[in-house]
Amino acid sequence: EALPDLQHDDHARALSPHGLEVATRQAQWLQPPQAQPDLVLCSTATRTRQTWEAVADAAGWACERLP
Repeated sequence: EALPDLQHDDHARALSPHGLEVATRQAQWLQPPQAQPDLVLCSTATRTRQTWEAVADAAGWACERLP
C-alpha cells in the first residue's frame, strides 16, 4: 500500500504506515529463521524495497544488497 503522492511517479512512491505494518506481520508467516531465502530479486521501486526490508528485519534475516 503506497502513500498518495502527486509529486513523484509511481516508482518513487513510499510505503504507507499501514503497508509497513502489513509487511512486518507477513514476516511471521516466514518463520522459522531457516526459511530465509538464499536470494531475493526485488524491484527497484521504493515501496517494494521498503516492503522487503520490513519483512527481512522482522524475520531477523541479515541481507546483503548487491549492486
